[in-house]
Amino acid sequence: MPLLEAVYRERREELEVLTVNLQEEPEVIEAFQKENGYTFPVLLDREGKVASQYWIRGIPTTLIIDSQGIIRAIRSGALREEDLEALLDEVR
Repeated sequence: MPLLEAVYRERREELEVLTVNLQEEPEVIEAFQKENGYTFPVLLDREGKVASQYWIRGIPTTLIIDSQGIIRAIRSGALREEDLEALLDEVR
């Protein structure tokens, strides 16, 4: 998540970062965001509808979606900075 925050702050003008939480209560999410200084939005998907719609099988999973709403990349597991940057550069 620190990597997502860095990318969000650095590229805020050109991309949007959204995260989806599948478990915690809103208060827990808000406290975690504050404690860690994360400023990107967190969406709550307790019923798993988003996870099901995007075929998420593992956490974390990163989706790169272009401005037309087309999924350009899906990666399961933690990403290194250079991997995320390469994915984002491919979509440009």
